[in-house]
Amino acid sequence: MSKFDFLDRFHKEQKLDVDRVALRDFASEIGGNIVTTPGGTYLEIVTEFTTKFLHGVKALQTLLAKRAVSLDCFETTSGNGNIDIEQFVFVDAETTGLSTTAGTVAFLIGVGYVEGDCFKVHQFFLPDYADEPPMLEAVADLVDGKTVVVSFNGKAFDLPLLEARYVVQRMTTPFADMRHLDLLHVSRRFWRGRFVDNTLQTLEKELLSVYRYNDTPSYLIPQLFFDYLRTGEPEPLAGVMLHNRLDIVTLLFLMNTVQTYLEDAPRFDYYSPLDALMIAKHLTRKGEIEAAVEVASRQFSGKMKHDTELSLAVHLYRSQKRLGRHEEALATVMFLRQAKGETKLFALEEAAKILEHRLRNYPQASQLVLEALEYLDGPLADLPPKRLSVWYDALQKRRQRLLQRLK
Repeated sequence: MSKFDFLDRFHKEQKLDVDRVALRDFASEIGGNIVTTPGGTYLEIVTEFTTKFLHGVKALQTLLAKRAVSLDCFETTSGNGNIDIEQFVFVDAETTGLSTTAGTVAFLIGVGYVEGDCFKVHQFFLPDYADEPPMLEAVADLVDGKTVVVSFNGKAFDLPLLEARYVVQRMTTPFADMRHLDLLHVSRRFWRGRFVDNTLQTLEKELLSVYRYNDTPSYLIPQLFFDYLRTGEPEPLAGVMLHNRLDIVTLLFLMNTVQTYLEDAPRFDYYSPLDALMIAKHLTRKGEIEAAVEVASRQFSGKMKHDTELSLAVHLYRSQKRLGRHEEALATVMFLRQAKGETKLFALEEAAKILEHRLRNYPQASQLVLEALEYLDGPLADLPPKRLSVWYDALQKRRQRLLQRLK
C-alpha cells in the first residue's frame, strides 16, 4: 500500500448526511411539502396573500385593482405599452455566496405571481446539492408562460446565477426570452441620494412603511445553509425563508410604487424640484424631450436657492436647446447668472453662444462675455488656477471673435 493511498478518499464523491426526517418534520411545521421525484427531493412552500393583505401602508386589493402595468414607467425606451400583471413573475434567490460562478448554488428560490385576486409565492428549498435538477425543473414549470421577470439587482446577480445553474445541469433556462425589470436600477433612477442607501429593505421602509423586526441579515444566510448541511437541523432556516418571502412581496409593491409615482406626478405638479429633475431625466433618456421640458417647467421657479434648482435649470435649458427653442433656452440660462463659480460662467457663456449663433445679437453676446471675464478676474470666482486658465482662454477667444463680427 502506497503512503499516498489515503489521498484517494478526497477524490471520491462524498454524500452529505442530511437528516430527511428532520426536514420532513420542519416542512410540516412551516406548512411546506416534501416533493419527491425520480431525480431527487426538494421542499416547496406555497404562501397565498389575499386582497385583505396589507404590506406597510398599502393594501393588496388597491394594487390588484390596476391590472395593467405600464412598462414605460420602468424602461428607457418609449412605446413599451401595458402588460397584464398576471404575465409578471417576481424572483429572488438565496445563495451559498456572492459569485455567479459555477461554485455558487441557489439553495432557496422564491417565485411570486398574481393569479386572479391573489398573490402567490412559491419557495423551493434545496435539501442537498444532488437535488438541484428537480428543483430547477419545478421553477421552470412554474414560470412557463410568463413574459416579464421582476427582480432586485437580478440583472447583476440572481438571473445570471440561475441561468448558470441551468447550464451546469444541462437544462434550458426559463428566463431567456423574458423581459427583465430590475427594480434596483429603476429605484436608483428616481430615488438615488434620497435615503441612506438603495437596498430593498431601505426602500420598503421609506416608500412602503414596512419595518422588519428580527429579520435574518443577508450576510448570515449562506452560513445558515452550510450549518444545516453540517448538522441536519433546518429550523434556523425558517428566518431565511421568511426573509426571502418578504423580499418577493416587496418586489410586487415596489413595482406598483414606481408606476404610481410616475402616473400621479402630473396631478401633484411633479412633487418637488428634485422629483421633477429625476422624472425629466427619465423622459430625456427615452427621447421624450417635449415631455421632459413640461415636467421641468412646472417646478422651475427661477429662484436658484438650492443645488437641485440649479440642476433643474441646467436640464431645462439643455432640453429647450435640443428642441430649438432658443429664446426660451436663453431666458432659462439667464436665471443661472444668479449662481456663483463655474455655474455662473457656464450661464454667461451659454447665453453668449445663443445670442451669437442663433439670435445674431453680437453686441449683447459681447457684453455677456465681458461680464464673464470681469467675474473671472474678481474674488468671487474662487477657481483653481488650472480652471481659471481654461475659462480665460475660452472667453478671450470668444470675445475676439465677437469683436471681429462687430466691425
